[in-house]
Amino acid sequence: MRETAAMTDPTDRTDGAYQVLASFPFAVLVHRDGKIVFANAEAVAMHRAGSTEQLVGRDPFALVHPDYHARILARREDAPGGESFEHKRLRIDGSEFIAKTRTSQILWEGVRSTLVAIRDTTQRSKDIEALRESERRYRDLIEGSTFGIQISRPNGERLFVNRKFVEMFGYDSAEEMLGITEPGALIAPHDRERIVANRTARAAGEPAPEFYEYDALRKDGSFLPVQVFFPSCLLGG
Repeated sequence: MRETAAMTDPTDRTDGAYQVLASFPFAVLVHRDGKIVFANAEAVAMHRAGSTEQLVGRDPFALVHPDYHARILARREDAPGGESFEHKRLRIDGSEFIAKTRTSQILWEGVRSTLVAIRDTTQRSKDIEALRESERRYRDLIEGSTFGIQISRPNGERLFVNRKFVEMFGYDSAEEMLGITEPGALIAPHDRERIVANRTARAAGEPAPEFYEYDALRKDGSFLPVQVFFPSCLLGG
């Protein structure tokens, strides 16, 4: 978001500062002494006002969700302007939306005032929440699987193991298993060289089987016959 501070006196309403703010491509409000004194067309549309007059004269806090009043007042004391801040705002009809605002001090009609530039981030916030929900569902699906599942790097470094995987190998927790870093530590000695060679080839981009059987090594030293499938995926990009 760009920030423009007009430090001239637009008293006659023909000054460049007024024209610039009026034509900004994002919503702009100017307020002082607890009242909005200017709102451009984008701000009118964003807050679903019928006209500029529906915004001018209002307390700027009337357009901010009550849950954020105290935080904004605190920010005024700690950081008078310059930093962006995401919060819930209110439209004229009472509906809510999420926006990111940035404030700066300007001269408006010769009086020091506060300019607020506003960008609607509702859809971005919805997209982020949808992604988080998808990740939660994915993790729940993996955790609840009846198959032992391990996510690892091509070199064998474990990043995640589900509950079934921990149970199969006889360990106490996922954290305990993730702390095992020795290559092939969970592979029976008689199969270790073959499986580690496969992993090394896969990490180097060379042909390597994605499905095979071998004896795994449990915590108590016993062998566990397993069938393993190694599909490739992207994790975190």
